[in-house]
Amino acid sequence: MQANADHFLASTLPSVLQSPDFQKDGLLIIVYDEALTSDKEHGGGHIAMVVYGPKAKAGFRSSKLYQQQSVERLICDSLKLGKCPGAGADAPSMAEFLK
Repeated sequence: MQANADHFLASTLPSVLQSPDFQKDGLLIIVYDEALTSDKEHGGGHIAMVVYGPKAKAGFRSSKLYQQQSVERLICDSLKLGKCPGAGADAPSMAEFLK
């Protein structure tokens, strides 16, 4: 599974990162959800997430607990939507990741 993800990222990311639109105000969010099935803390374990781009704080690392609904809200916040639909509307904000 990891080899597939690595191949996808290696073949896709260069063109995304080099595009003028991304370089202007893009936000790339990569979530790698391959937590151990034995990790049941907070409903499913710890996963890795990378937030990258002109809108993201460089080198930032959070120690807060977030769940998937907050990722939805981060996307809405970065797009400056007035209100996030669905479960993202009431989720804790991840705005600390944004400049």
